[in-house]
Formats: sequence, C-alpha cells, structure tokens
Amino acid sequence: MILDSQLLRTKGNDQRLGMTLLEALLAMVLLIVFTGVVTLVMQFTLRFFAAAESGEENEFDVSNGVLIDHQHIQMAMDDLVEVLSQPGISMEGLAYAPKYENLEDACPAARPITQWGLPIEERKREEVEALIPPGYRLCLWKTSAGESLMPDLIADDAGAKPGIYLLQALPEQLSSSSLPTRRLFCRPRPFC
Repeated sequence: MILDSQLLRTKGNDQRLGMTLLEALLAMVLLIVFTGVVTLVMQFTLRFFAAAESGEENEFDVSNGVLIDHQHIQMAMDDLVEVLSQPGISMEGLAYAPKYENLEDACPAARPITQWGLPIEERKREEVEALIPPGYRLCLWKTSAGESLMPDLIADDAGAKPGIYLLQALPEQLSSSSLPTRRLFCRPRPFC
C-alpha cells in the first residue's frame, strides 16, 4: 500500500514538472533575441577589424594588412640602407631637411629608387620597389648630425664624422591600415 500511494503521488507531480506552451514560446523568443544580438555585435566587430587590416577604408589597394605592409617596407628599407650607407653614394640632392617645403620632391611617390638614381641592378631595383605597398611615399631626410664632406676628410683625416639620416615611409592617407614607419641609419659606413 505504501508503494501504491507513492506511485500515485509521482504521477500527479509529473504533470507539474513540464513547461507550458507559453513558457516554451517565451524561452525560444529569448534565445532568438540573444543569438541575434550576439550575431550583430560579432558582424560589426569583424567588419571593423577586416576593414582596418585589409585597407578597405582608403582608396589605395593596401590589401596585405598593416603588419605585412610594414614588414615589406622594412625589407625594402634594409636594401636601401645597404646602398645609401656606402661612401661612394653622394647624398646631395637625395636627403632633404625635415622642413622641406615641397613634399613631392622630398618624397617621390612612384619608383623612388629610379628617381633617386641609386646604383642598384635592375632586377634588385624592381624587387625593392615591388616591396613598397601602394599608397606609401619614401622620404630621405637629413638630421642635425651631418657628415663630413670629402674635401674636409682629405685635409684632416682625424676630423671625419658620420652623418645620421632618416629613411621614412609615409602613407598618402593616414588610417589604421596605413601607418608611417621610419629607419635611422648612419653613413658613410666606414665612419660609423
């Protein structure tokens, strides 16, 4: 008899443990609203990061992303510094003072190595210029630490001093996907 009364009680309680149709609909609506909000927030953030990384927000075709573009610029700067630091290269007409008026002359937009007339073989020149992403200008600036001129070196060999120069890659349009980068270098190399 004890067993039968317990079975009767559990059968009556089973009907109260389930969800009503209204509760099930409310739970589904809340789940749909939550999922929709999470999806909208994720789409917005992914769109923002994708635009910042791929360069969609500017008109230039900077599709590699800011990190890869900066790596390519640094590789191009390595090759340029190797050539520019040689004592046989004349910096007159190449390096400008930082307050130079005409940015077009100081920072050539297309093919800077060709415009600078650097003695680099054609294949290497094309490789270096291909590394520079579109929308960037390479600039070469003098600093206040100027190098000794050659006539001064001949007259007094002890007074030879190197010069410090700044090689800079400036984007034509500043954004989160195109940031400036720079490299300081010393020249001529034997005096550094």
